[in-house]
Amino acid sequence: MSQERIKKDYPKTFTRNMERLQGLQPKLAEKIYDFVEGNGFPQPSVKETAAGLWCSSLGERPFFQPHLSGKTFIPRKKRERPRPVVLIYGAGFPPYLVQALRSIDKSVLAVIVFEPSLEILVHTLATSSIYDALPEFARISFAVEEERILLDEALHVNVSPLGTFPVTQSDIVEHTGERELYREKILSLFAEFRKALRISIEKLGNTAEDTLIGVRNICLNAPWIWHTPSLEALAKEYKGLPVVTVASGPSLEKNFRLLKGLEQRCLIISADTALPKLLKEGIVPHVVITLERPFRMYLDYFRPLYREYYEECKNILLIAEGVSPPQIVGRWPGALAVIGKSELPVDRWILQDAFDANVLYSGASVMHVALSFAVFCRASSLAMIGQDLAYSKDGASHSEGIVSLADEKVERSRMDSGYDVLDINGEMVRTSISWLKMLQIFEDVIPSAPFDVFDCTEGGAKIEGSKILAFSDYIKENIPEGEIINASPCVFFKEKQTEIVPSEKINAIRPQLEGLTLNVEELKDLLGEMEISMNKALSPGLHPGIRRSFALETAQKLDDFHKKNRAIAFVGQSYAYATGSAFAVSRFMEYQEELENWQNAWEELIESHRALLSFLTYWFAYVFRVADWYAEFSSNKDFFEEMHSCSEKESQELAHEFFGASENLQIESRDVPRVTSFLSRSDSLQHNWESSCIWKAALFLEQQRRFEQSSLLMSEAADSMEGKELPREEIGKFLFDYARIVAKEDLCHFPKYRKAIAILHQAKKYFPEGSPDIEALSIDIRGAYEQAIARYEKAFVIPQSDKDPIMGFWEVSMNVERFLANKRLDLALKEMWFGILTFADKMPTSHTVLPQFAWLLTIVPKTVHAQDELIKEASYDVLSSMKKNLVFLKKMGMPLPLDFVALLEKEGISFIPSSR
Repeated sequence: MSQERIKKDYPKTFTRNMERLQGLQPKLAEKIYDFVEGNGFPQPSVKETAAGLWCSSLGERPFFQPHLSGKTFIPRKKRERPRPVVLIYGAGFPPYLVQALRSIDKSVLAVIVFEPSLEILVHTLATSSIYDALPEFARISFAVEEERILLDEALHVNVSPLGTFPVTQSDIVEHTGERELYREKILSLFAEFRKALRISIEKLGNTAEDTLIGVRNICLNAPWIWHTPSLEALAKEYKGLPVVTVASGPSLEKNFRLLKGLEQRCLIISADTALPKLLKEGIVPHVVITLERPFRMYLDYFRPLYREYYEECKNILLIAEGVSPPQIVGRWPGALAVIGKSELPVDRWILQDAFDANVLYSGASVMHVALSFAVFCRASSLAMIGQDLAYSKDGASHSEGIVSLADEKVERSRMDSGYDVLDINGEMVRTSISWLKMLQIFEDVIPSAPFDVFDCTEGGAKIEGSKILAFSDYIKENIPEGEIINASPCVFFKEKQTEIVPSEKINAIRPQLEGLTLNVEELKDLLGEMEISMNKALSPGLHPGIRRSFALETAQKLDDFHKKNRAIAFVGQSYAYATGSAFAVSRFMEYQEELENWQNAWEELIESHRALLSFLTYWFAYVFRVADWYAEFSSNKDFFEEMHSCSEKESQELAHEFFGASENLQIESRDVPRVTSFLSRSDSLQHNWESSCIWKAALFLEQQRRFEQSSLLMSEAADSMEGKELPREEIGKFLFDYARIVAKEDLCHFPKYRKAIAILHQAKKYFPEGSPDIEALSIDIRGAYEQAIARYEKAFVIPQSDKDPIMGFWEVSMNVERFLANKRLDLALKEMWFGILTFADKMPTSHTVLPQFAWLLTIVPKTVHAQDELIKEASYDVLSSMKKNLVFLKKMGMPLPLDFVALLEKEGISFIPSSR
């Protein structure tokens, strides 16, 4: 905004307000200045009556405002505490808004004013000292129009830092006159605001744990990242080509076969999930992109891909984000480019600044990366197919055969919490919150693309900025006849890799690598200072006002901590988010319960950041070690001989070399990078390793704190041992290791505590009675289990409507475990039946609900005869509900136990064999 506008001869009150607004909501400020320059300041007419004022020439029509004298803006019951957020519907006629702001409690943290009339808001800003009327720690934002950029700006002022939970716990101040005049507009504005808030929270990205999975994967992928040539040469080579991107939406079936024969006429970029469908039809894209970090991405998509289409993949360039699971990267048989996300602080810090790696804007999906890559290559045009970003009319989320039936069922269950948006035909279509976020990213990016972007999906949500065109017409109008692609990107990229000399690469970037840990010690000191401030706030006998000043000092030190390293601040954003929510409900610091909540929140935050620094220190130390190892390759040829994807024979030989030579796992420190890279280039299941090698590989991963993959390997080892004769001592030792590993928490991987306890019970048979190791591990596992349940219950503040079915049923299961641990079988029975009845239709039952259902069917016939009246009553309550839901029992598809059938017959339900 130009300084001339700010310095114009406006009323002083308006100027003061606008200077504050300009710093918080610059887009809204620009809009207000445009209104004033075009219309001047409103000159309302006011007619006073005995009951209040009639205001005209302000807004669409006259509205009534009752007298403010003695008005109670937020009626409150005795002893009821003020809520952290106040929503004001309608700014009214001055001094209404100032009076409302002065009446709210001093502890309020955020005020959002919903005012659909720009004229009313301008008059208020010109005549009222709004910011002076706010409580000391509160921030105010204004929602005026449903335009997304304005809503995003409004919520970033004071809502996003608190999160969705406090906003759902709001006090509401409603202007009665504006309610009558603008009710529908205000409610619609609030609905759009809530939607923008959900998307904003989505755009914050991942939890800290999920982000740390990415950091670890970046470190594990380091050799391949360093061995990725610059993308600039590739962009120059394929400049000016038409590009077709292939997503995996339900409309893909309509037109993807038209790609056959276009391989030499345009650049084809596929999403990882769509690749098997293309290869099955004999269509080999030039590039495939992957960016998801969970290990499940390898297990569900790439492991089957390598099994079925390994040879075809040799001719495709894989562009993988550095956060991708290392087995996706290590086992790829074709050319490989490992890149980072240019918009993420973590990727800029580690990949761009320290590793000197390629980065592209990556958004939230592989197709955003594809669009960025096309922009980088200066494409002549881009066509998107399969890019529905919406459910089909029959509720499908993906094209046929892309995802499993179980995953498809989960996706369909998320429709209920989704939104309706316009489709390409102007009708309404259902989308999810995640797809809506992706849709908005496309709409933000496409207008700046230096070429036309055509939506050739022939279905799905409308993407503003794209041109809707049938794919067959796009081919005729934008893809020239004849072959224009000589060498594939895969071949070209492999040739560019021959120019990389590992030792030279490491020597060039070593100073940046060492810079990764420069301020870790300083950050540890800041955490200590934060702890001192926290303890001051908790000193006995302090006045609540003084406590709050120390609390503010503690929060300031957290800000100082994050300013030292923006990447670490990004990683820790979910910790701060949780603390913001906790502070919102315990900010008074007057009662013991509030002090305890505040203390618990800050202690967890400080401890989380300490764990974060410890995690980074560990994996950066690994990076330094692997850098020294990588630099030992004297040439590109040596690197490829060592780092190519393993064949089955080579994998078995190396597994025996590393893990089969002795009884105990003995890996020299200098060999750790080599063994780690080998595990990335192999698959113990597909390459048929011996069970003892799988077991020791799992122990190696355990030493690296990679417990999720370690537990998967232990499961594979157990399967491979099935039916084999093994020494008794070896079986006991394996089960002991298995239980210990399965009970380890690994970032987003939740331990299988019940499984660990069951395995340990089996292990006891192979150990001397009263073995101290067994007993100690049993105590540790059960203690960790109880802590996890308590932690989960404390952390779950998401409104029920915002939970997906899997999380909802997981919550039910955790409640059942807590009830059982507290010997409340009656409550456990009721909770389990509630969970099954509520979530079975929304989830893949064979994976998640049937085991619990089987438990219930087994135990109810026993507990209906219990001596404990509570258990007996609960059993009959569950049984009564089951009798009313016999169709549901049949739909579950599980044979009913004979004693349960007998119980139903006793209750008057007959089971008559069907005649044929």
